[in-house]
Amino acid sequence: MINEENAEVSTAPENDFKPRLDILSMILSLKANDREIKHTDFELIFSLFKKMIQNDQDDFFIDNKRQPDIVASLERSEQLYQMDKAEEIQELFIDLKTDDPTDFLLFPVCFCVNEEERPPRHLTALTFYKKNDHLLMIHVDKEKYFKESTVSYVEIPMTNMELLSELLFFSRDRIESGAFSVLKKIETIAGEFQRLPMIEMKGQMIGNCVVSEIEAALKVALFNCKVGLFSFEADEVVIPKWNLFHDDSTLEMRLRFLEALKVANPEWNAQFDYIFDYYLYRKGHTTETSLLHINRSTYQWYNLIQTVFEMDPYIHEMKNGNGNPPVLDETKLVKRLEKVVEPLSELYQVALKDVNEEELTRMLKFDGCLLSIVEDRSAIMEIPVAKEMNQWLLSGLADRFEENLEELKRRAEVRKNEWQISHEEKGFAQFAEPWLPTSNTHFSQPEQLEVKEIDEFARRIDMLALTLSLKSSNNFCVSPENYELLFSTYIKMIENDQDDFFIDKKRQPKIIRSLERTIDLYHLAQPNDLKIVLENLRNNDPTDFLLFPTSYFFPDPDELGYVCGLTVYKRGGQFVVIQVDKEKVIGAGSVSYVQLSAAKVEELSKVLFSTRDLLNFRPYETLIKIEALSHPFQKIPAIQLARPMSDNHAVSQIETTLRIILFNCNHSLFDLPHRPKITPKWNRQLPYPTLEMKRRFVHALKGDNPDWNQQYEYVFGFYLYRKYSYSQIKYGVLANQKDEWYQNVYLLYANDPYIKVILNNGGYIPSVLNSHIKEVILEVVDPIGQLYQSKLRQVELIDLHDADERIRKEIQLTRERKAYIQIPIAEKITSSLIIGLQEKRKDIQEEIKYRDKKKQLDIFSEKSTQINQQWFPFSYHHRSTQTAHPLPANSEQLAVCSSQKNKLSSVLAHVKQHAQVISKDLARKPAVYELKRQ
Repeated sequence: MINEENAEVSTAPENDFKPRLDILSMILSLKANDREIKHTDFELIFSLFKKMIQNDQDDFFIDNKRQPDIVASLERSEQLYQMDKAEEIQELFIDLKTDDPTDFLLFPVCFCVNEEERPPRHLTALTFYKKNDHLLMIHVDKEKYFKESTVSYVEIPMTNMELLSELLFFSRDRIESGAFSVLKKIETIAGEFQRLPMIEMKGQMIGNCVVSEIEAALKVALFNCKVGLFSFEADEVVIPKWNLFHDDSTLEMRLRFLEALKVANPEWNAQFDYIFDYYLYRKGHTTETSLLHINRSTYQWYNLIQTVFEMDPYIHEMKNGNGNPPVLDETKLVKRLEKVVEPLSELYQVALKDVNEEELTRMLKFDGCLLSIVEDRSAIMEIPVAKEMNQWLLSGLADRFEENLEELKRRAEVRKNEWQISHEEKGFAQFAEPWLPTSNTHFSQPEQLEVKEIDEFARRIDMLALTLSLKSSNNFCVSPENYELLFSTYIKMIENDQDDFFIDKKRQPKIIRSLERTIDLYHLAQPNDLKIVLENLRNNDPTDFLLFPTSYFFPDPDELGYVCGLTVYKRGGQFVVIQVDKEKVIGAGSVSYVQLSAAKVEELSKVLFSTRDLLNFRPYETLIKIEALSHPFQKIPAIQLARPMSDNHAVSQIETTLRIILFNCNHSLFDLPHRPKITPKWNRQLPYPTLEMKRRFVHALKGDNPDWNQQYEYVFGFYLYRKYSYSQIKYGVLANQKDEWYQNVYLLYANDPYIKVILNNGGYIPSVLNSHIKEVILEVVDPIGQLYQSKLRQVELIDLHDADERIRKEIQLTRERKAYIQIPIAEKITSSLIIGLQEKRKDIQEEIKYRDKKKQLDIFSEKSTQINQQWFPFSYHHRSTQTAHPLPANSEQLAVCSSQKNKLSSVLAHVKQHAQVISKDLARKPAVYELKRQ
């Protein structure tokens, strides 16, 4: 908490290096407040802002005529912490000039943001102006805790100036319990705060409100001098800036603050510059690797930089050095790093072999992000001691990363051996949905059916569903074995091409050989083998290539991975690596390339060889390594690809890469004019080439098992239904609802009981609708009296109406889709599902009618309650009833709370919301009681 014994400020000389370091780190959003805030800290903040304005020689902040008035206002704010009684604050109010926006008083206030026993604390700033008969008080809060507004105001009568001064003097040194206590007390003497909704500011990324909210109040005060806060219309959106004409006024302000912070001691200033380099790095101004900074405005990026900042051993020594330059002491450094880079045994609290694989992967991604950032920063460090210390940090992180990675590889190898994966057998990999049972005894099926046959069928169905955009990549096992199956299917698809649909017959063998070489990649023994393959690529031959599925993660440990396609050619005696990415993740367009000298073949071989196991846990790892060999990926502007309609990148990106490869065989990507843009197609002669490609893919997937072949056609029926039905309505009322239409069919597939049946019985067509199948259908629906896994009576009325409408649509869509079903037993199962949906809808409608009747009975009671409330004039009638958002403190010793978001609360909230959506859209289980009667 704030030190309540700060009234008497010590006059003894004090080294203020540490406070300056803390203030600089917080204003740059590199750290949260983690200590007691003293009066001297506020005085230093105001004095630095004052010096920053005094140094303004080019009217960046405000014109030089009004600069002295701003400086005087900041001096007045600084004096607040030297006053011993409330009367002195009142005199400051009296001395304010009337109707002068340059004459103000800034007053930081701290308060709790909720009513909890150990409430989090937040600091904001009040700005006071003098009007003819009142004081105007502006409240600035970037976090919008109070009144859910960035800027609000209240007019305080002059007659209450004495009360106001006493209230502020009291709140200067202590924090009262209760949410927004000081602000609510101001309302008792001035009336309710009014919002200025047009003023918007970016919220805090970390808990640095001690500095950032005062800075925000000063920015608003200077902005008010230039344009006037009350001059905007209510429907406008206004973002205050330090300078209305500068391209990056925030960066320029930070640079000027740094200069104001510096002193005559060059050793101090060098350390301040080191801190500022972190800020420049976070913004992408000083970096060796631009790809890392693509998402630099996200909370996750800020959090990663803050983590690296806290781990930096040079900064740790800087904080303890009292201004003296840090010196490398290996013994102390080793002890420090043992605490910073925690061993896995301490992190997990269990043996590594027992760690949940999801947690193992998340830790790998987290360490991968840290390693990439520390490596990237080390390359641009200019202080030798700092560089050496960070190399020690890198070594510790790398050891922990490798230990985790080896455990993950060990598990992958164990699974590979258990499933008896081999090149000759084409492999069996875990590819099934998570709801598949571990036993196959639940369904009647041939006795000879093996578990690996169930897995193989599920793997093929999943790959087909991904190809047809019927499911998400989330459950796809990104592994070499699965891509071998995909490329084998592509090879067969080209081999079956008798009418030159994909490419002319003369060049088909070359395309097939290139795809076979891609499969061979997964069985090469060492990078040198790949080097030989690359060297033997034919120069300037677009049919001779290597296609690499490449996975990578983003700078966010909580995000799922991503897959893109890389194609390597030899062109003009050099190597060209082409990346295809419909999502345009790296900002280089749908298709981009890097050209490398032939002399770099060994380095390129090592990079590509390392990608083949698809275990790349550092952000943009493969792409960054390729760029490091030459130049950043360059956009091929002539190519335009449609955005994906579903999250099936694990297969769709590779399919699109093959389409670009075939297009390049006929039209060189590098010779296309920039205008008009071209969207490559599988065949430019047929009206629906994508539909025809999907047909040929299904045909190539078929084999000797007639039941499996019929199941592939059944899945293809979903695609045909989506395709043909949308073509009929796309020019009608639903022309702008393509995303919704795709989602509808996606959910039909996800909830289809027949799909669940065949995935569990190895793809065999059931002979009858037996009791086991009826149980599966019943599992897809909720029993009578339940909805969303809750009792129907407990579900909100709005959700009941929503469910009723959704089931109505599903009944309609399922009836329409029946026309595409050619398997009799599948049609019977679908009919039974429709019966269950109808019964569930009736169940919901009866509950809605009950609620409507109950509402009519409650009307009189509600009116009586309202009348009673009107006859009791509560004393807190004007107090805000807004619900405060919780704000977690950084530690038990936290003085003025960080306003950093409560990560646990936000994660739980997200999980609850996600669970509710999933339960509504994917796990809704209408009753099928007709089946019970059967």
